[in-house]
Amino acid sequence: MSDTHRKQAFQHAMRCLAHPLSLLSMAILAFNDYYLRIQHPSWFTGKLGDVAWLFFFPFFLTAIFVWVLPKKWLKGNLPVLIGIGVTTFIFTLGKTWQPFQTLILQSLKFVFQAEFTGVVDPTDLFTMPVMGLTYLLWVKVPSEKAVRNVK
Repeated sequence: MSDTHRKQAFQHAMRCLAHPLSLLSMAILAFNDYYLRIQHPSWFTGKLGDVAWLFFFPFFLTAIFVWVLPKKWLKGNLPVLIGIGVTTFIFTLGKTWQPFQTLILQSLKFVFQAEFTGVVDPTDLFTMPVMGLTYLLWVKVPSEKAVRNVK
């Protein structure tokens, strides 16, 4: 398997990130974080933000992981399943174990030089099934762009 397969897997992840549903989830996350959670904080805004980022974040991770995963792991749907698995691991620990959430928040602060907040709330784990839709979008979006012969 050559680097061509890495590029194809990366392009597949990027097509999924650029899909209207992913872009909509990013817009919902931004609107939720910068308006709704500030003006109308509630359990709903917390869950809405979780659903939004859980939908697109595995594609982001997949786009990064395809450059470091062993070539044999780049076949079929395995790259996005790894992205979903890592997202699940991070989200689960961050929502159930305070020391891990503190580590995440401090890491984000270091990288982005901004304050981040979070709440340990195991009920947020109920939003994780949205990643089933993430997987379905990966399967639906073509892995290679169709080439048309134009004469």
